Amino acid sequence: MKLCLCALAFASWTAAAFGQTAQPVTNSHNCNEAFYPPQAILDNREGKVTIGFLISPGGTVINPVLVQSSGDGELDRAALACVKTWTYGENVVQSTYRPWKVEVIWKVEPGPDDFAIAVRNFRADAWACVRRSAVAHALEPEFSGILEAIVLLPRNQPATVQIMQSSGRAALDGQFQVCAAKSPWLAKINAAVSQPTFSANGFAWYPGLAN
Repeated sequence: MKLCLCALAFASWTAAAFGQTAQPVTNSHNCNEAFYPPQAILDNREGKVTIGFLISPGGTVINPVLVQSSGDGELDRAALACVKTWTYGENVVQSTYRPWKVEVIWKVEPGPDDFAIAVRNFRADAWACVRRSAVAHALEPEFSGILEAIVLLPRNQPATVQIMQSSGRAALDGQFQVCAAKSPWLAKINAAVSQPTFSANGFAWYPGLAN
């Protein structure tokens, strides 16, 4: 199952943009499916976003800006949030801040089977439920974090959601457990597989995600 096909760095910023020579390169990156806006998955929304930024001498992304919108503000914000987490290696890093530009492509890939489709929709449904909650709206505006979880599916018993890595906010973790456990997609997942657990990891929270 692949939800976010990802970002292709097709060229660095132009010399005119930052006042220095920019060397064009081709390099691929992944926007983890954690960053795909959950409602966009459920709505089957897709798009392409162009982001510009500087690469620091340490390889981190500095000051990402929207160069060309996908036409969907939610996908644009997700691309900016994703790009901020990237780091670059010595094949790209220079001794000075290097201008760079990437294209992020958001595409909902159909699952190869009923299980993959059910897991994809479970993830999106649970996270969309979290976004609508009072807990989400009470978060500080600039909060960001990634939550990792697994779901236990014992036969003939309620599902149990275990947090493997906290988002950094206990209330948000707890709200995700509530939303995940009551998702109608769990029954479809349970019917499609024999294993008692599956991973639901990689849910990214970033500014602007709350409905």
